[in-house]
Amino acid sequence: MTRVKVAAVTIAALVAVHRTAAQDVRPFFVGSQDCIVIEERQQLTTGAALLVLAPRQAPHTTSVRSIDPWQGTGRSAAHRSDCASVFREELTGNDDRTVAPVRIARVSPLPPDRFDTFFAIVPSTAMAIGGRPIELAPAERHRLALIVHPSWPLDRTLIRAYRYGPVYGHDIVELYIGLPTLNARGSTPPIARISIQRHLLVDGRAAGFETFDRVSGAEERADTEPPQLSYENWSRSDTEQTAGFVSRDAGQSWERLTVDVGSEGINWMAHALRPGMPLTFHRFLYTSH
Repeated sequence: MTRVKVAAVTIAALVAVHRTAAQDVRPFFVGSQDCIVIEERQQLTTGAALLVLAPRQAPHTTSVRSIDPWQGTGRSAAHRSDCASVFREELTGNDDRTVAPVRIARVSPLPPDRFDTFFAIVPSTAMAIGGRPIELAPAERHRLALIVHPSWPLDRTLIRAYRYGPVYGHDIVELYIGLPTLNARGSTPPIARISIQRHLLVDGRAAGFETFDRVSGAEERADTEPPQLSYENWSRSDTEQTAGFVSRDAGQSWERLTVDVGSEGINWMAHALRPGMPLTFHRFLYTSH
């Protein structure tokens, strides 16, 4: 698998991340279908409150109903708990190492059409921004493009921008600047390929960016139809969807949480909003059929 307007609904929440050195690489719980994985050195108790973050949804509060030992991949389906069946394969993490669950927790029921795959955090001292972003108008996104000083002439580019927040005085914008190669006039799709810069701006200031390409007719994920790129959809992919943003230091730094859900597996990822957008957290669950 490749990682890669509606009124806004945004919400803030105080969320916990226990920042011991041992936990810096695993500050989040990952969840699917009302179930979350508890890894080694992670602590969670029955009844604990959790905040869950999923694409296009306002952060949602739930609680832990039950916790069971992870039953392992060798156990037959007839002897697995419901949650063990959801996480019947081992996770892999940063550097593709195996991350064996220690326990599996079931949370209070979540709306299945909105929170099928999610991040979960224990409420405490960090800030979260999520929900449906507002798509910004042309004048505002052009103004933001001038802030990031893209390497491409703006008169040759396409620009889209999506704002999350403001929440407690903070907002985050995903700014997409695309340099397209067009098909012949009147052709479908109109865009043959496009190089894209994705900039993240925090409170109006550039925080980091990354570049990638999209090509009409080129597969972006094994189980997803290749995109046919238009002036409307070039900036939004079915892969790597934003679940929200989390700060553990009162808004001084942020991480972008994304999920990528396909028939072959699920990716949960966090990237730091700083130059290079380094990957700070990654879990992959193979979903066999």
